[in-house]
Amino acid sequence: MTKHTRKFLINLPCEDVYAWHTRPDTMKRLTPMSQSFEIIHQSGSVEDGGRIEVNIKQGIFSNKVVYEFFDCIKNKQICNRQIKGPFQKWEHRLQFIPVNQTQCELVEEIDYEFPGFFPPTKRYINRKIQNLFDFRHERLQSDLQEHKGVKTMKILIAGSSGLIGTALRDFLTTGGHEVTPLIRKQGEGIVWNPETQEINLSDLEGFDAIINLAGENLADSRWSTAKKQRILESRVKSTQLLAESVKKLSHPPKVFINASAIGYYGNVPEGDVTESHLAGEGFLSDVCQQWEAATDCLIGEDIRIVLLRTGVVLSPKGGALKAMLTPFKLCFGGVIGSGNQMMSWIDIEDQIRAIYFCLNMDSIHGPINLTAPNPVSNREFTKALGKALNRPTIFPMPEFVAQTLFGEMADEMLLSGAKILPEKLQKHGFTFQYPTLDDSLKHLLHR
Repeated sequence: MTKHTRKFLINLPCEDVYAWHTRPDTMKRLTPMSQSFEIIHQSGSVEDGGRIEVNIKQGIFSNKVVYEFFDCIKNKQICNRQIKGPFQKWEHRLQFIPVNQTQCELVEEIDYEFPGFFPPTKRYINRKIQNLFDFRHERLQSDLQEHKGVKTMKILIAGSSGLIGTALRDFLTTGGHEVTPLIRKQGEGIVWNPETQEINLSDLEGFDAIINLAGENLADSRWSTAKKQRILESRVKSTQLLAESVKKLSHPPKVFINASAIGYYGNVPEGDVTESHLAGEGFLSDVCQQWEAATDCLIGEDIRIVLLRTGVVLSPKGGALKAMLTPFKLCFGGVIGSGNQMMSWIDIEDQIRAIYFCLNMDSIHGPINLTAPNPVSNREFTKALGKALNRPTIFPMPEFVAQTLFGEMADEMLLSGAKILPEKLQKHGFTFQYPTLDDSLKHLLHR
């Protein structure tokens, strides 16, 4: 049997730290981004001996694992053990020891036995566990600090199943907020239909905030005329329906947060771009302008409107980075076009923290750039990703090849860009956890 123990000092009472660990999405928040983790089924709770079945994928290996909670003592201890999975034995114990009224010592202990392993495998597992402890400590400290002293809210999210929406929902629910998804089919949430402009007004009453992240995927296929129409209508119609519905409510939300994108600015080859910059030209700029204008009906109402002009969101679970990982790992990564076009990116964690910051900062309104403070060129990004993966990046994609493969989408998303800066976020005091690309890739790839 092998045992690992780590102690963390948390500047919060044990009751708060314990409560965070009992919420439904805690296991997802405490799993590194580089590891695929899907909850298949969950029954019971932490305190009543509940079970959770998950699918864990690491590289090419995938395992279905069932955990059972046992010997849990409120505000003092949480224990779980593997009852089905790759380990002969796996027990995980958390102890919450009060240091004083405002501090808690968290003692985390893992005991495991792995059948048939040889020393290199044992060393690999031990290293992974130590890295896991490091990640969990950083994530726990960060999340608890973000939610410290903040009043819990009742929040409605459209687009909660997308890349950003999923991460945001997990972050909010573990923080104690009540999150309701806006969905298109019957299920756990409020049903709506943006295409037919159908929604039940009474279902929207009483929310503290509404966040609209809904929209057709930009990059899953070439931009045919029909695809471009879906991209536009999925954003404009959903926003119009929500905004016009909110205006009619007896008890409207205090804040309405609507997605937008840095595509608003178009291609800006030189100079810094902040929120005061004029709109650009092109299909994406036109989409963003109509998207944002769909909230105009709320101007003059007692509702704070925030428009999130989001950059390239980095996550190994989706979007641009996920698409790049396989070719880069196979040594087929390289510069696109000239490589000089700017890439204004943001780490998925900073993205959801920035949205939460906007939720709670009453002085923020209007457009706000959600990008890291250090944008890079495509050449710099290519070099950084190759270095993070320890792979060469010697296969460039010439401009004509990109245009042949992706058509108009290549011109607007791959071969052009702008140096977008998060001026308003920083002026209001937001601090980025991952301000540089190297910081972000190290976090996202867990290296």
